[in-house]
Amino acid sequence: MNEKDVITNKDDFIRQIAKRNNYNQGDCRKVVDTIIEILREHIQDRKEFSVRGFGQLKYTVTKEHMGNKPTKGVKGAKEEILIPETETVEFVLSTDLRNIVKNGYEESEDE
Repeated sequence: MNEKDVITNKDDFIRQIAKRNNYNQGDCRKVVDTIIEILREHIQDRKEFSVRGFGQLKYTVTKEHMGNKPTKGVKGAKEEILIPETETVEFVLSTDLRNIVKNGYEESEDE
């Protein structure tokens, strides 16, 4: 992959899709915008979104719990505080992608 193939924003992503599939960028932009819209709807509705071989967006809730806040200026002193419930969305890589990250990319035999 050369420097021109690096994807740093949505426009780069759209250009790569168009280039690899010989499509026009306008149509690719519509597809990418639709995918983003679907993802936003799933996040807004607190639904999970999964793409086999890529990964999963998971909506999670961390319950309210007690935690420690270090006290400034006093070594080892901590103040106990209540940490409120938080809602987040996390992305979990698929097993295949996790293995690529862990072991590096290896060409498959049929390519």
